[in-house]
Amino acid sequence: MAVKLSKTITLCQEGDRFASNGTYKEALKSYISSWNSIPDEKLKDPLAKVILIQIYASYEKLGQIEEGIRSLQRAKTALHGDTDSRINFLLGKYFLDTEHNQAEAYSYFKIAWDASEGRAFLKEDTNYTSFLLRYSPK
Repeated sequence: MAVKLSKTITLCQEGDRFASNGTYKEALKSYISSWNSIPDEKLKDPLAKVILIQIYASYEKLGQIEEGIRSLQRAKTALHGDTDSRINFLLGKYFLDTEHNQAEAYSYFKIAWDASEGRAFLKEDTNYTSFLLRYSPK
């Protein structure tokens, strides 16, 4: 198991290096390889959320947002993913900016806000915080 974990981490770090150099296609390949190196019951692995968020980020940079969203939705089903502030913030952002679905965006933003006590919004565009604070769910 330690060998598999080492390979998973090494591939993820390789993806991080590619991403920091702006080579997102190579980053994506490394992150997908990292994901594939996780043994059975991938979504129970503590690294699952991290890797799936990185896969999302790579797809987003490559302009393939729909593929990325599928990764985030899968990450939401991972260990503690349902309350993960980053996953929920990114899903909220997608539903607000791309789908223009305010109710759906609000539900994800609310989870992100509550889970992080607002910290998930600190480095983000203030329009997202404003939306969350002024939106009135029906």
